This record gives sequence, C-alpha cells and structure tokens, in this order.
Amino acid sequence: MEVQHGQSLPSERENLQVVEEGIEHLENGDDDRAIECFTEAIRVNPECARAYRLRGQIHSKAGNWAKAERDVAKARRVEARQT
Repeated sequence: MEVQHGQSLPSERENLQVVEEGIEHLENGDDDRAIECFTEAIRVNPECARAYRLRGQIHSKAGNWAKAERDVAKARRVEARQT
C-alpha cells in the first residue's frame, strides 16, 4: 500500500487490511512477506501495536532477539498509551 504524492494516508480500515494480509502470509509460512506487511502497517500507522507485536513474534521465531524485544517493547508502549 504505497501512498502517492497528493493522496491521503490510508484509513484505519485499509491499515487493518495490510495487517490481515500479513497474518495470511504468516499463516502460510511466508515470514518475509508477513514482515513486509507489518512494517508497512507500522509505517502508515506508528500506533499499530498489533503489527509491532506480530512482527516481534516473527523475529523471535527466527532468533532475532534484539529485533523481537524492540518490537514487543514498542507494542507495549503503544498499548499503554491507548488505554
């Protein structure tokens, strides 16, 4: 979901679609594509805790502990601001 010059940022619903697409890739074992989707969701909505958490799970599964910890910590901070 690329934002072109002059276009508005994707809506929350569109962002949710990117997260759902990432989940589909994750369920199908395509972790690289799932990370791309979650990263895109975060890019357009830095307050998307779910995308941070899911991306962190993939990093953890791959043994990328520092990235996993960073994403999970960010998800917690975002969630704390939203409550």
